[in-house]
Amino acid sequence: MPKYQCRIRGDDDRIARLTLLQAHDGQSARDEMLALIGKAPDFDGYELWEDGRMVDSYRSGKSSIKF
Repeated sequence: MPKYQCRIRGDDDRIARLTLLQAHDGQSARDEMLALIGKAPDFDGYELWEDGRMVDSYRSGKSSIKF
């Protein structure tokens, strides 16, 4: 099962939380990551990575899904 890295960015644009996820595909990993965002009060964006490849990102209302 692929491993994904979820980087939740804070208001200062720094990584506020880093979580490793295992999921069947990018969409499943994204769903898990979105559940984590609810637990990050200073959330201002995220990045989802798989093996050095950015799968998805969100910042200031702009999402760039690359599934």
